[in-house]
Amino acid sequence: MCATPEYLAANSHPTTIEDLLKLDWITHEVVHGTKQITLTSPKGQVTKVNKEPRIVVRNTHSLKALVKNNLGFGILPTFVIQKELASGSLLRLLPEIHSKPIPLYAVYQSKMHMPKRVRLFLDYLKTTKWSDETRGQK
Repeated sequence: MCATPEYLAANSHPTTIEDLLKLDWITHEVVHGTKQITLTSPKGQVTKVNKEPRIVVRNTHSLKALVKNNLGFGILPTFVIQKELASGSLLRLLPEIHSKPIPLYAVYQSKMHMPKRVRLFLDYLKTTKWSDETRGQK
């Protein structure tokens, strides 16, 4: 979850999950839906926050642009906002809290004539635990 320093200065920087209710949520309809935010604590406790979004989008690029234009907070993958986090133009909200995992699907026509490099890549995807640490980010 992230927002701009300007948005947080004009509103408030959340320190609890309940504080998110005071902020404008911009959601990716396909990934996070439009009725509630599902969050997980470091101890594995799942909390569902019922919240109506301010804006609903259907792609990550639009979500990032709206968040960067101070219209609210959004839930974006770290690799999408890595540069903005490093520069300080976006700030993490409740960094110890995580949203639900998003599944990754690999679609291919047939295993019969699959090039070896594709098979190796698919095997890599299956066996890798994906996290910020895996990508060398914190």
